[in-house]
Amino acid sequence: MAQVNGKILIVEDDISFGTMLQKWFEKNGFSAKWCTGMLSAQELLADSTYDIVLSDLRLPDGDGIMLLSWMHERYPSVPVIIMTGYGEIQTAVSAIKLGAFDFLEKPINPSVLAEKIEAAFKDRKETENILRKHSQEKKKKEKRGGTVEGCSPLSSRMYSFINTVAPTSMAVMIIGESGTGKEHAARMIHERSQRAHGPFIAVDCGS
Repeated sequence: MAQVNGKILIVEDDISFGTMLQKWFEKNGFSAKWCTGMLSAQELLADSTYDIVLSDLRLPDGDGIMLLSWMHERYPSVPVIIMTGYGEIQTAVSAIKLGAFDFLEKPINPSVLAEKIEAAFKDRKETENILRKHSQEKKKKEKRGGTVEGCSPLSSRMYSFINTVAPTSMAVMIIGESGTGKEHAARMIHERSQRAHGPFIAVDCGS
């Protein structure tokens, strides 16, 4: 496995197995935290950021499915890998349908664990990029104030002019009847300019 440093949370009530997993991760360059139950895992997740959660299916105060559902609501970008014992594969498949990234059957093969951890890191980055893009699109829509952009030839020409002048420092005078969208055009120029990080101040100069 390529060297990928990250922070792993292990949720495993078997002390020997949990300790072994923690040492394995630390030996391979990861920062690993280990706890024995769902409630302690929730506390750790609330206090710190983790890249991946590796949880046993059976826990003394709940199960991996409950933890998965809880995390899916609060930390949707964090992949959860469920560990299962013999005869629990069907439950693990159900966990994947509910949003788990993958599952591992005990006894765990180190090479398989390494592959799935690396894949989970890649998945997390992709998920974060999608969420970031969604957030940016939402902010853009909020800035536009919910306006609808036209697609007529005249509208296309106007947007072309806007995209041409926006990156420049030239002064722009927008002329038109009241209610034709002068402020909207000015806002679009501002959003596409090098001054987009600053405030847009609309001034009503009506006679």
